[in-house]
Amino acid sequence: MRNKHPTLAYFSSSIWPGIRTFFLTVLPNATWQLSVGGSINFWTDKWLSDPIVNLISLSKHLYGSLLASVKDFSQDGNWVIPLVLAA
Repeated sequence: MRNKHPTLAYFSSSIWPGIRTFFLTVLPNATWQLSVGGSINFWTDKWLSDPIVNLISLSKHLYGSLLASVKDFSQDGNWVIPLVLAA
């Protein structure tokens, strides 16, 4: 991944050979570190077990209008979920 876009180019890594050996163990145990969350799409990025749009079975033609980031749903380290979504 380069500049938030997937790439087919090979980039040398000092840790990938070790991870590759245990990839099937690492993958289900890997987590996102959200930090501020401004660059993580709340709806379509896989920062939970699955993207939220998959968990709520939202139609794919709506994906383009889902622009909110994780940061948009948090304030001072707490979740701020609009009532219309929390119900």
